[in-house]
Amino acid sequence: MTAAHAAQVAPTPAAHFTLQAAYEAAPHELMELLERAPDSVFVVDIQDPGIFEAAHIPGARNIHLEDLCTACAELPKDRTIVIYCGDAACGLPLWAALELAQDGFSAKFLHGGLAAWVKEDLPVEISPPPPPPEY
Repeated sequence: MTAAHAAQVAPTPAAHFTLQAAYEAAPHELMELLERAPDSVFVVDIQDPGIFEAAHIPGARNIHLEDLCTACAELPKDRTIVIYCGDAACGLPLWAALELAQDGFSAKFLHGGLAAWVKEDLPVEISPPPPPPEY
């Protein structure tokens, strides 16, 4: 491919970031959406269950990344699925959102993950510990 052809095919930086912004949600945007239209969004935390239990976005469902594809049948097609992980260093929500979008879902990822959510002093939920085993 020639440099001229590559320039025609590759999006401009402005086009790239405009498209990226359409598929990511900032923490305050997600919070506003959860308050205004909670039935339009489905929040998925793809972290390990132990991390999820320690703190997560209220109402989020914990679906580990490895189980996301098998859980697709249970995910709502009529809601935007917002996926997050621990922080901005984790790129997995981007790839999970891409995979869901390729399967026909409306999907976004939470920019900055749970760390950005907490940094904006938004509410978190802690799962209760499991009951002790009965002997």
